[in-house]
Amino acid sequence: MMFPSPILSAMALAGLIFLPVSTWAQSVVTGGATEPQALYEVILPADGVQFSYVGTGSGAAKNAVLNNNGALFGHPGRSVPMAASDLRITPAEDAAYTVAHITSPATPADQWGPVLQMPAYVMAVGIPFNKTNVSGIPEALNFRRVATSLAPDVLDLCGIFSGRITAWTQIAGSNRTGPITVLYRADHSGTSVLLGNYLNAACSGSTEINLTGGAYDVDQSSFAAQFPGGAVPANFLAVAGSDAMDAAVVSTQGAVGYASVDTLGPLVSDTSRVAQVAGASATAVNIVAAASSLAPPIGSAGGLTRAAWMPNFGNPASGYPIVGFSSLVVSQCFIGADPNGTYNTMMEFLNGLYASSTLPGVAALPAAWRIAAVNTFLNNASGRYMNIQNGSICNLQGKPLL
Repeated sequence: MMFPSPILSAMALAGLIFLPVSTWAQSVVTGGATEPQALYEVILPADGVQFSYVGTGSGAAKNAVLNNNGALFGHPGRSVPMAASDLRITPAEDAAYTVAHITSPATPADQWGPVLQMPAYVMAVGIPFNKTNVSGIPEALNFRRVATSLAPDVLDLCGIFSGRITAWTQIAGSNRTGPITVLYRADHSGTSVLLGNYLNAACSGSTEINLTGGAYDVDQSSFAAQFPGGAVPANFLAVAGSDAMDAAVVSTQGAVGYASVDTLGPLVSDTSRVAQVAGASATAVNIVAAASSLAPPIGSAGGLTRAAWMPNFGNPASGYPIVGFSSLVVSQCFIGADPNGTYNTMMEFLNGLYASSTLPGVAALPAAWRIAAVNTFLNNASGRYMNIQNGSICNLQGKPLL
């Protein structure tokens, strides 16, 4: 389905030539992160005519946009105007792109202009587990915000994911026995980033000696890299991808893992299978409450960095705390013919995305963030000159739409 578009996008911006709808092939070739794949397959009109979405991972998503490589999404020779990523574009990636396509392009045709990274929705990481109580009965598990010697708390969660706690009996009040198997993502994942960012903030009251430097690193997409030399504790088991994580938790007695809540579905409210953290389940209301704890950038001088739009939420004081933003990586400038109607189709989707206060299976951005995103990336009300096809920035430069 297509979202309605209450915000009028420019139909004839400098440098773009629009062809009739009857000439469209596949308008937008895109893909990327696997966590939001189910969402985008619902809200993108992936009908073989307007959009395709191929789940390749966040790294390939960034690569596809930065290099305009449609082959990564199964469409050699096609342009990639946008893709989904749960990971920030790194300084090294930015530097290489700037040389190749802004400051020192090989030819004038390679001068594509900046690449934007805009928040798409609120991503949350749940803690699924597989362990009944000592009587073999499913029982709720809540890692409480306030430390206590009588019941599970967040410091126990710190110890589980550092390998300091390896048995259920080490968790006071868990009412469980037996070994703990920690499941972690073997690949680079936004879920590893969000979990590490939260644990870095929430575990400041404990020293986790197994970790590099005794603390969780922030913005670390490889969970194994939290440990010296990437050597994880003996009770850790690597899994590749979100689907494999969900399956491994179900099949492994005593397991504790982490997964994007949109892959967990209705289980997020079953506290005997997905733990509460800081007293909250990962419901949409609790996720948005946590995301609302951080205000969007203000003023024309604010919001100019990747981190401003993909922030580290740390340990929010309210709501479900393991949260962050999933993003869309989007070229800012386009030039030349648009034989497949790519620009208009993409802009209609983006306008509708930010106009929607609810999204299927995930939490939409808080209203303040949606307004800020529109005023920064879809128009220039913010004065940041970061909006798509900005006349000053995109003058005589842009990515070709093949």
